[in-house]
Amino acid sequence: MSEYYDQDGAEQALLDTSGIIQKFNDLIGKKVAGLITQSEALIYMEFTLVSLAETRHVTLMSKSMKRLTWISLIFLPLTYVSSLFGMNVDILEPQPPFYYYFPSALVTMVMVLGIWILFKRDETLENKLEKKFAWLVEHKNRENEEDAGTA
Repeated sequence: MSEYYDQDGAEQALLDTSGIIQKFNDLIGKKVAGLITQSEALIYMEFTLVSLAETRHVTLMSKSMKRLTWISLIFLPLTYVSSLFGMNVDILEPQPPFYYYFPSALVTMVMVLGIWILFKRDETLENKLEKKFAWLVEHKNRENEEDAGTA
């Protein structure tokens, strides 16, 4: 029976097999690490592409909002003046002539554009006004908190 079983040969085969398994494990580990690196690069690239698409969308949306703001800046004062002249109240009892509308609309437009230019030239003006009138906002916030607390 000893001629069929060689213990030294079995130990050597076991060591060889263990070495092959270790090399295979190292090779698979390197391949997996490479795939992880590629996956991370692809995820980063996809994130970048999504960010660019979102940036384009936000830019288009801001252009639309800018157009809407300009339309409102022009038509809102004119709508106010026309509604003022269209009221049936005692304040305008002698019913002013229609051509008074144009100077009134022009004065209102100049006032609105002047205020807009003032805010555009001094970018800190809005912050200054917010700080000065913060007590109005704080008072409303306290009322809202009290209403929420009682509900």
